[in-house]
Amino acid sequence: MKRMDISSLLEKLITTLFLLVFFTSCNNSKDLPSAEDTWKEVQFSTDHNDYIKYIIENPESVYFDTAISSYFFYQQRFVETNYPPAFDCFSNCIRITLDPNCNLLLDGDKLEIEAISDIGFEFIAHRISKHEQPDEKWVISRSSEKRRFSKGSFILTLSSNCQDLQTVIVQASNSIVRYKHYLANEWYGKEYSLLDTSSRYQIDSLTQGKIRLEDYETVQPPANWNQVK
Repeated sequence: MKRMDISSLLEKLITTLFLLVFFTSCNNSKDLPSAEDTWKEVQFSTDHNDYIKYIIENPESVYFDTAISSYFFYQQRFVETNYPPAFDCFSNCIRITLDPNCNLLLDGDKLEIEAISDIGFEFIAHRISKHEQPDEKWVISRSSEKRRFSKGSFILTLSSNCQDLQTVIVQASNSIVRYKHYLANEWYGKEYSLLDTSSRYQIDSLTQGKIRLEDYETVQPPANWNQVK
């Protein structure tokens, strides 16, 4: 084969590989429903879990206020008919409070909103953190390998009259998004956006319960809740 033919063949091969990666990435993005489409289904739900999933995945949605109101309403109905709220989650979660005076607190200490994403991710992903590290469990990935998964999560106790409420949830959601990307790289050696639908769905399902919202006005912990260990 002539040198010119070899160069031409290599160019065609590189072009083909580039197009394959490009269209695979596009296809993976296309099967992600928009916030608008998802809301059309979620808005009729009476399950508070559907609303928290929507809020975490779309924290800056135009339907945020309606979604969080529905979440608190159906969560309270569920609590009243099933079980009382847990006031302490021991070592597997961190509790962040936005009180009626709009003070943002972590373990009673003031916290900057911008720090929530880093603190949350470091805690859940077992990175450097001043908090006791959460437990882990083993799960089987879509590649049939045994993988570690953190039990760490958030409890956000929020006063709905505060202007920063949505920003707090956006920051907490960012930490979960970062953990999703962390798992994608740890488990599959890929970016989250490049995972196949099945692998992405598994990570989404495992992480969707990692933020629990509580309405400060209806959920009042006992005075000594932070001493319970």
